[in-house]
Amino acid sequence: MPAIPPPDDTAWAPLGTPGCDIQSLLDDPTAAVKAFRTQPGGCGPGLHHHVVDQLILATAGGVAVEISGEAHMLTPGELALIPAGVAHRCANPGPDVDHHLEFFLPRVPDGAPILIPVDTVADAPGSPRDATLVRIDDGDMVLVHTPTHTVRNGGDHTDADVVLRTDRLHLVISARDTID
Repeated sequence: MPAIPPPDDTAWAPLGTPGCDIQSLLDDPTAAVKAFRTQPGGCGPGLHHHVVDQLILATAGGVAVEISGEAHMLTPGELALIPAGVAHRCANPGPDVDHHLEFFLPRVPDGAPILIPVDTVADAPGSPRDATLVRIDDGDMVLVHTPTHTVRNGGDHTDADVVLRTDRLHLVISARDTID
């Protein structure tokens, strides 16, 4: 299972949108993980969707996520699981620098665009699955099972595809039908 390294303070690159930097932490067939650093008032790309599922995990500050036209504010320890095809965008309206991780599950296929811009929510293909918002408390372990979007706490999942462990969080991601 791939390990996800922490962001490197010397490896940030401008995303190309106001006040937002990015760095790649993992590029594996099971997942790609990007770290984002957004200054107050900064934003990520405009309204868009992906061809794969995306998980956004707030790690510091706070990130405003608009999903299918509904606004959500993620604070550290909260995550949003956004199905492929669902229009969304991120921004930092707060006074502090936002740090968050974005997981692409699985990795975007070679030759496919990382994101597909849309003008309105109705322009995205959508998904029969709803986005899922989860609060993670200190010491929780969360299993995110894709593509069926099982999100639950607890258990031991040592054979998962991707595991992120910090002092606050144990996040397990797998595309398998079952995890032992």
